[in-house]
This record gives sequence, C-alpha cells and structure tokens, in this order.
Amino acid sequence: MNTPLRYLRALSLPLRGKRVGAFDDVRLPMRVSPLDIDSNLHMTNARYLEVMNAGRVALFAATPLGPAMWRTRARPVLVSVHLRYQRELRTGVVYDLVTALLGWSERDLYIKQAFEVGERTHAVALCRCAIVGGAMKRMPVAELAEAAGLDPQEGATRLPGWVGEWLQREREQLAGIA
Repeated sequence: MNTPLRYLRALSLPLRGKRVGAFDDVRLPMRVSPLDIDSNLHMTNARYLEVMNAGRVALFAATPLGPAMWRTRARPVLVSVHLRYQRELRTGVVYDLVTALLGWSERDLYIKQAFEVGERTHAVALCRCAIVGGAMKRMPVAELAEAAGLDPQEGATRLPGWVGEWLQREREQLAGIA
C-alpha cells in the first residue's frame, strides 16, 4: 500500500467508529507489500518509519487529541525515535501497527508503537513528539491537553519511569557527539 493510501486509512478510523480514549491503543491493520521490501526480501528499515507516521496520524485522528490539534492549529513533530527491530516482516505478511500515547512532559508527547503479528512483536519504538503551532513555535503540551478536555497533569503521572531514563541516556549520548 502506498503512502497516501496509508494516510487515508489512518484518517478514516474515526469515520468507521474507531474513536478511543487518549491513552488507549489504536490498531492499524496493514500488509507488507512488494513495494515495502528491500534486497533481503523483508520490509525495509525506512518503511517502518513511514508506516509509523501513519500510525501516529491514526492515533491523533481516533483520540480527543486530533480534534484539539485541528482547533488550535497545532501539529506533532517527531523529535526523536528509538526503534528496535526484533523479527523481520516479509512480503504479504499481515500485521497490526499498535500505537499508544504513554504520556507527556511539559514539552513533549511520548508514544509507543509496535508492529505485531498475532501475539508476536516484530518491532517496537518509542517516539518523542513536540507540539508546534504557527511558525513552528513549540506549544506547551498542557495547552493541547486542555483543548482536548484532558487533565493537563494526567499525562505526566501516566508516563512510565523508564521513559525518563531513556531521555537521560539520549541526552548523554548527544552530549558526546556534539
């Protein structure tokens, strides 16, 4: 399936009665097409990231965050992603991209995405997204939460402790590079 069709499928979830709460899983059924594979005959690394974009679109479309983004003219921007490939996805395999909002900090949303075939996870990612408004200026996540009718503090209390540890390791690694 090509990129525009993936996005249309993701955006159509609410139209098909797939509205969920802000912290619920959003499942986007997919199939590995021949256009998704590399020379090793499995899904290419870059395609995982492309499909994950569609999963985040589905998350925002199906939860209260999407309408709030529309009203406030906010949009998510991927700041960082940690992706672990565990098992390959071969041509024709049907899988679910499961996307869930883990929580938020003052500046960013944290989203988990998993590629699942049945009960098996083939790849899993942690994404950090900033929320930006006009002129690409960062918007406090609390503003978006309020616009979505959510408690601005709830996302911080739901955020797992290991996310903070991941952020600290990421900062340390980037300090060594710069």
